[in-house]
This record gives sequence, structure tokens and C-alpha cells, in this order.
Amino acid sequence: MEQQKIVSGQFMSRGAPVSDRAGGDEMLSIRMEEYEHLSQAFQKFSEASMLLQSRYTELKEESQTLRLELEKKEAEIKRGERLATLGETAAALAHEIRNPLGAISLYTSLLKDDLSGQPEQQELVVAIDRGITTLNHVVSNILHFAKSTTPPFAPISLESLLREVCSEFQEVHSESTIRCCLRGNLRILGDETALRQLFSNLILNALQAQQLRGFVAIVAYGTEDGVRVKIRDHGEGIPSDHIQQIFDPFMTSKPEGTGLGLAICKEIAKTHGAELSAQNRRNGAQFLISFSRQISSVQRRKYATTPLARESSQNEVFEEEKIHG
Repeated sequence: MEQQKIVSGQFMSRGAPVSDRAGGDEMLSIRMEEYEHLSQAFQKFSEASMLLQSRYTELKEESQTLRLELEKKEAEIKRGERLATLGETAAALAHEIRNPLGAISLYTSLLKDDLSGQPEQQELVVAIDRGITTLNHVVSNILHFAKSTTPPFAPISLESLLREVCSEFQEVHSESTIRCCLRGNLRILGDETALRQLFSNLILNALQAQQLRGFVAIVAYGTEDGVRVKIRDHGEGIPSDHIQQIFDPFMTSKPEGTGLGLAICKEIAKTHGAELSAQNRRNGAQFLISFSRQISSVQRRKYATTPLARESSQNEVFEEEKIHG
């Protein structure tokens, strides 16, 4: 009996720690579950924090971008207001100059006829006539700059137009080399006369940067959304203090320049929904014109009123009738 008690006592004495261990294991299990919950919560918190940080960074970058765009738009509005006032003033002066200029030109031509037998005096008259021509060109540029109308558009092959302009300049400036590198689809909607003036002004500017003796490259290529035209020269480049204001009217570094050529180019590009920019390269300057194949609603209405557009529309109706007969 005593042995059974002892055994029973031993059994009872050992049983108590087993119960304690079971309780401890249960507490440990509860603590592990709590730890796992806390760990998951902390992980979700970390992920949310990282997401918020990422979103904050994106919003900060967007805010900076919007602020820069706003500053750019404000600068463009101020520039537009300044140019509008300047254009109105210049146009009024140009009209006042053109009237007496016509009379001077008429009297000069009569004087030239009267001095036909006096070559020395006639040379003076020719010099006066040349000055009148230059002044008339300046007046025409001012009036062109003051106009803000959108010309009627038509389909144009920039390949044909650029080759014609390059050929004309090469013939006149035989001491220079003018090369064209054209590839891809170069068809856009535009006004041929205005675009001819745009390219002529830029090529002449490139030649003048090299004293009318140098190398000019015209590179044009089609892209999915438009056409890019680059006009490069091997001159000294654009002065760093002029490059930001190079398209402002009356801004020029040439003693004989009027500062309207590039301003007119900018306006022509804008009328065509294109971007005109300038930059310096390692060995000269480059002007880039980026045309878009998408035209504005105003330009589309202008194109729709042209005879070519009406004829094209009639042809499309005729073809549709033939198909569905």
C-alpha cells in the first residue's frame, strides 16, 4: 500500500508540472498568434507607408511639373500680350512708312530714266533703289508679323518643297554647300507660301551665320505622329545670352538684321501647329521644326473650305457610290 501511495504520490507530484506545462504551451501558442497578428499588421502598415511615400513622391513631382507648366504658360501669355502690342504699333508705323516709300520708289525709277546717259549719277540712284527695296522688305516683314490670320491649308509634300528651296539657294549661293537628306512620309496639311518662307528664312539664317560661305544640311524624316525637319549649319553657334530670346521680334545679333526673320518663322510654325526650337551643336546651330499630322479644328475648317478639299470630298462620295452601287 505504501508503495502504491508512493507511486501514486510520485504520479501526483509529477502530474502537476505536466498541467503547468500544458498551460504554458497554451499561453505560448496565444502569444505566437498575437505575434503573427502583430507581424501581419506591421507588414501591412509598412506596405501602406511605402505606398503613401511613393504616392507622395509622385504628387510632389506632379506638383513641380504643373508649377513649371504654369510658369511657362504665364510667360507665354505675357509674351503674347507684349508681342500683340508691339505688332499693332509696328503695323501702324509700317503703313505710315509704306505710303511715302511708294512715292520715293516711283520718283527714283523716273530719275533713273532721266540719268540713263550719266552712269556715275545712275549708280547713286541704283544704291537708293536698293535701300528702298531693303526698307520695303522690312515693312513687309513687319506687316506679316502683325497679321494673325490662319491661311487656308492644303496637302503638301515637304519633300518637293524642300528640294525646290534647297535648289534655289544652291543656285544663288554657289560658294556654299546645301545638302538635303529626306526620308519617310513627308506629307502634311499646310500653306505652301508660308512654309516656303519659313524654310527660306531658316536656310538664309544658316548661311548668314557662315558669312554666306559654308555648309548647310536639311534633314527631314517622317514619324508616326508627324514630320521633323532639322536645319543645321557649321557656324559659331547661337550666343548663350541670346538663345532664350532668339525668336523675339527685333532681337538680332547681326548689324544689318531687323530681328524679324526668326520671329516670323515662329509665328508660321505656330500657325501650322508646329514647334520651332533652336539649340547649339558641337559644330554649329540647329533649328528643329516638329510638325504634327493632327491639325486643329480651326485649321480643319480652313482646309474644308478650299476647292481641293471640296474636290477630294466629292471624289470620296463618288467612290463610295461606286462601291455600294
